[in-house]
Amino acid sequence: MQYSRLLIESLYEQTENWISKTMGSHYYIYAEVKVKDKWYNLNPFARKFDGSFVLHPVYEDTSAFFSVCNDLEEHQISVGIPDDMSPELRSIFHEDLEEECRSWMTDITWKHVYQQTIFCVRYGDAIAPRVIKDRPHRYEGYVTKRIIAAFEVNEINTIYNWLTNEEYRALPDNKKHEYSYYQWDDEFDEYLFYRTIYERLRALLDWFSYADVFSDSWIFYQESVSINDVRLFVERD
Repeated sequence: MQYSRLLIESLYEQTENWISKTMGSHYYIYAEVKVKDKWYNLNPFARKFDGSFVLHPVYEDTSAFFSVCNDLEEHQISVGIPDDMSPELRSIFHEDLEEECRSWMTDITWKHVYQQTIFCVRYGDAIAPRVIKDRPHRYEGYVTKRIIAAFEVNEINTIYNWLTNEEYRALPDNKKHEYSYYQWDDEFDEYLFYRTIYERLRALLDWFSYADVFSDSWIFYQESVSINDVRLFVERD
C-alpha cells in the first residue's frame, strides 16, 4: 500500500504534537478550602536555606498524568486566576495579570496565559467519586504467589488473573496454598493518582483545622467544613 507524502507528513506532525503535549508537560495541583465565604490556602510550605518559604503543590506529575488531567478538565468550573484566590496561592503567580508576556512569542497578557494553562474543579465533583472509601488500592483478590512475586519485582506490570473470595473458597484444599490475598494497582493506574490526591487533601485539611487561622478556633468546626469545601487548581506547564 502506498501512502502520499502529505499524509505521512500530517501523521508525523500529529505524532509530534501528541508527544509535546504528553511527554513535555508538567502538571501541578493546588488546593484551597472555603470557610465563611473566604478561600484559604491548603498547600504546604517548605523553608529554604535562606530562611524564606516556598509554597509547594499538593501534587505534581509529568506525562503519566495526561489522561487524568483530561478527565479532571471535564469537571472544570472556571479557568485562570480568580479574584478570590487565597493570598498565599496567588503569590506564586505573576503579580500583574494585565502585563504582556512574550514567552509565547506573541503579545498576550499573563491573564490570557493562565486562562490557557490553569483550570479549577470542585473536589466533590472531580476526585471524590473516583475514590472508594477505605480501599487504598483499586484491585483485590486471591492471586497465585508466583504472579505476586513477578509483579512485585516488576517482571510484569499487570495482574490479569485472580480469584474472588467465592472462587477461592471453592478451590480444593490442596490448591489453596498456591494463592494469597492481595491488593494492588496496575502500572499508571488512574485510581492510584486519584487516591494519592485524596489522601493528601484529607491530611492537609486535618492539619489546617489545627492551625491558628481564625481568631475563634471554633469557626472551622461551626461551619462544618469538610473536604467537599475544597477546590483544586490544575496547572499544565
